[in-house]
Amino acid sequence: MDLDISEDVMAHPSMDRLRWLAAEFLVLENDLYSYNIEQAAGHGGHNIITVVMKEKGVDLGGALDWVAKYLGQVLDEFKAQCQALPSWGVAVDREVKVYVERLAYFMRGIDCWAFETERYFGTKGREIQEQRVVDLLPKVHAVVTPMMALRDV
Repeated sequence: MDLDISEDVMAHPSMDRLRWLAAEFLVLENDLYSYNIEQAAGHGGHNIITVVMKEKGVDLGGALDWVAKYLGQVLDEFKAQCQALPSWGVAVDREVKVYVERLAYFMRGIDCWAFETERYFGTKGREIQEQRVVDLLPKVHAVVTPMMALRDV
């Protein structure tokens, strides 16, 4: 990243926690967006949506609500963790600030990418981003790749 941050600073528990939270957010977000393709192909069993439905005994709407709430908690903790970072001196703090901003940009960028590409929502990504409504794809008995499943149906 063209930053000069020592290994000691990068290994600090606060920095580790920020990286973990960013990764947690990205994994959950990916599962949220990929659920429709996975359920259509019959391999959604490892997706957080399916796991929540089974573990908590809720329907799809209940699972989506749970994941949305949990994502909010992850983001809240990420923000709080950013505010609670220790100081390592002006020069290092400046580098750490850039690093943390880039983590946040990465999280936001993946969200934008999910709707701007056809990977998850086909040609309807912008519409789905705006309306927040996804029609479930029918289950198929063949290998489904994201691009096959996401054409306008």
